[in-house]
Amino acid sequence: MTHWSHPNFFAYFPCITNDVAIASDLFTSAFHNPGFDWHCSPANTELETVISDWIVKGLGLDDKFLFSSKGGGMVTNTISDGLFCMVHNAKRKMMDELNMKPNDPRQLKFIGYYTEFSHKCVEKAL
Repeated sequence: MTHWSHPNFFAYFPCITNDVAIASDLFTSAFHNPGFDWHCSPANTELETVISDWIVKGLGLDDKFLFSSKGGGMVTNTISDGLFCMVHNAKRKMMDELNMKPNDPRQLKFIGYYTEFSHKCVEKAL
């Protein structure tokens, strides 16, 4: 077993080492609900929108990023999922600006730029 919370562990990760972490672990264990999508758990989706609004307010972003103002965002499991959603939404936005449908016979090539130092998930998302 890897002891993640031990200070001598090379990739020290302070997990469940304070009261708040212990309480949140107890809460999530008691009320575990797999939040795959809206159909699986509408309560998780509602919670996601509230927390996303908190993040927007905490970062001092414009109100246009709030879910309550038809903006909003999403919380993803991994950065790979987030990058894929970002690239897909950027492509859809461009298609909307060009009045293209998903199966439009006009084939456009979209170009994404990234550095050679980027993580592999960026290339996969593109």
